[in-house]
Formats: sequence, C-alpha cells, structure tokens
Amino acid sequence: TMTFKKQESILIVTHDLTLNRVFTSRYFSFISTLKAEGHNVKGIGIDFAFKPHPINNMDKVACPVAIESDIITIRPKKLNFVQQMLRFSDHKKLPFFLKKYLLALHIIIYRTDQWVVNVNDFAELKKYRPTIVIAGGSGGIAETAFKLAKQYGAKLFIDYRDPWNFGYHPMQTNKLITTFKKRFTINRELLLLSSADEIITVSTSLKSFFPNSFQKKITVIENGSDYEQEEALDVSLRRPKSYSIVYLGTLYDDQLVDDSFFESLRIFIKKTNLAPKDLSLSFLGSSENRQLPEILQKFGLTNFSRITTRLPKADLKLEIDAASLFLQLRHGGRTKVITSKQADYLMFRKPILLPNSDHGDIAQSIFEHSAGYVCDGKTETIISVLQKEYNKYLKGDDMRLAQTDLSHLSRKRLAEKLLAVI
Repeated sequence: TMTFKKQESILIVTHDLTLNRVFTSRYFSFISTLKAEGHNVKGIGIDFAFKPHPINNMDKVACPVAIESDIITIRPKKLNFVQQMLRFSDHKKLPFFLKKYLLALHIIIYRTDQWVVNVNDFAELKKYRPTIVIAGGSGGIAETAFKLAKQYGAKLFIDYRDPWNFGYHPMQTNKLITTFKKRFTINRELLLLSSADEIITVSTSLKSFFPNSFQKKITVIENGSDYEQEEALDVSLRRPKSYSIVYLGTLYDDQLVDDSFFESLRIFIKKTNLAPKDLSLSFLGSSENRQLPEILQKFGLTNFSRITTRLPKADLKLEIDAASLFLQLRHGGRTKVITSKQADYLMFRKPILLPNSDHGDIAQSIFEHSAGYVCDGKTETIISVLQKEYNKYLKGDDMRLAQTDLSHLSRKRLAEKLLAVI
C-alpha cells in the first residue's frame, strides 16, 4: 500500500529576515528544505520599530531567489506602552544604558522581552491557516508564535538558538540581570515549553539544561555551515599573500576579557620582526564591538588588523580561502556555547586556534574533528602555535588539515532533521 505524507502549512515566525545575521541563514535553510518536501511554508520576519542591542549587525542580506516569494515582513503597528517608549528612545538616539531600564520595565509589566507582537498585526496571514507555527527567537517571539498557534489550532514548535532561562546567561548581560529576568519570566517560559509540541535546540549541551519533563520532545538541530562541502573543497592552493589569521562574525565583550591571544601575537610579531605586509589579523563581521579597536591599539596590533561589517557570502568565501589560521575566543567562563562560525571553520579545514580553552563545547569540537589547537592561555603555548603555522606558510605548504567528509555540517543537511520532527 502507498502512504502519502501530509502537506503541512507552516509559518516560521522570527526577527527581520532581510538582515545579514546567523538566524537568517538558519531559517532560509529550513524554508528551502520544507518547501522541497511539498510543505506550504512561509518565513515571517518581524521588522520591529526599535533596534536590538547595539552589538547586533543591521546590514541587509539578499534572500535566495528560490524562496523570495516565501518571505513576508511584518511591521508591528499595535505597540504596547513600553515598545512605544523604546521606539522613542531610538528616535532620539538615547544612550543604550537608558534603554536598558525600558527593557527591564517591559519584563516587569509583560513578563516577557520586548520582541512580542499583537496577533492582530498578523491579519494578512489568515489565508495561510497554519497547521504548524515555528517560533525562531527569544521569549517575545515565542509568546507571539504561541498566540498564533492557539488562534489557528496549530502545533507549536519552539526553536532555541540561544537560551532564555535554561542555559548559560546570554551574551552581553551579567548574571544579576539574568537572575532578574528569570524571576519575572520563568513561569511564562515553563508555560510555553509545556504548550510546545516540539522543542529544538542547537546543541546537546543546551538541551541538557532543560527540565527532565521536556527532554522527550527536544530535538537537536545544530547551527551548520553556510557553505556546502563542494564549495569548501574548491580552494586554490596558491600561497596566500600574507600569513592571515581570521575571526568570523560577532565579537562579544566577554570574549575580550581574556587578552592572552593579543599579548601572544604582539610578542610573536616583535620576535619574528614582522611588518603588516607579512601578517594580517581580520575580524570579519565584528564592527559593532566597541572594545576591539582599543584592545588592538593597546597591544600595538592596529596596523596589522582590520575590522569589517558582515560580508556577503561570496566575499566572505574569498577571505576564508586566503586564511592561514582561524581564531576562536572563549565566551568568558561559559563552557556550553558552540557558535555557528565553528561549522564554517570545520568545513574549510584550516587550523582553528582556541588560545584559552573553554573546557567545553568549542574545545571538544576541535578535538573531535582534529581541527587545530586548544591552548592553556599561556603566551609561550600560543606563540609556539603561531610559529608552527607561520613556518608552514613560509615553506609554501598547504595550510589545510587532512580532508574528511564534512557534508553533514552544511545547513542544508542539518535542516533535513526538521523533516523527521514534522
């Protein structure tokens, strides 16, 4: 007998999908995969009237042509009182520390973060009548998706790309603020988790934070690489113009507390008598971090370094191809953070340097894939790695590690896990 798969009508509700951010690539891959299986899927990107944390990138990205018609942008009109104040604060360019008080006020009054939308603003979506609503964002987004799912009698999936109350405390926040948020939002989060038909996280570490009662409905769909293995293998073996150390993506202040890498690089440059034409340090997509230029100046690395906004995928690939060494930096004392850049690093098989071990997910990933160096934060250890890879560069050796099948790391392959959940 033949069996037929049920065609689902799926809405993925998340932040603005026109932005060049990691979550955009994740949901593009989800939409493409679901669409290829015959499901009717729409990505609903919410363009809020106020901006996120200043460190978040706001550059635009081109949507893949194949799913262009499946992306809908909603601009909320029915803002609550605090959201109106947030819009006002952005309009008047008030300092972010003042805005933090408004963010706290929103949590106290509404028991969720500011990324919540009145369901009446989704009136244009009525014709899609979803059977599944996937929440892709923080508490406010999940709250919105929960209300939509309830309105249409649809199943609710919650995709945790970052933790709320169950997990490490989020980037750019201190533990006191995290404790405050938890006090006001934990009950709401537990209700959302109880109501969810499926919960998705990006790592087994993040999954382990959740209460036992939810474990059976949690699936891990990792953050994958934006590149397919064929693209990664198609790398010219020509010798790079300079010894190039590359960091990809957003850089958080917590990653700069430990400055052992910068001190080690300063000593290495002096010891080896290198000029900026001989060595380059690139932070690609880290332009929103305000501390980085100061640290580079402090260690005399400004002339060797450049900091860019997020680059388009094609431009970024050229930079990755020319890299000698990939840089990872641990996230303060957090051990269970695995960033999406790790998948890109692994896919392109250049050595990864973690100057000071996180004693957790990043170090484990490097060990498991034989993908580079996990150091102890001591300058002599880090300098020895820099010297070893520099010697390979001078000899004209291929800087890549031994090739292995890493096709499973692509977003496209990882998105197929969602089909099993549906």
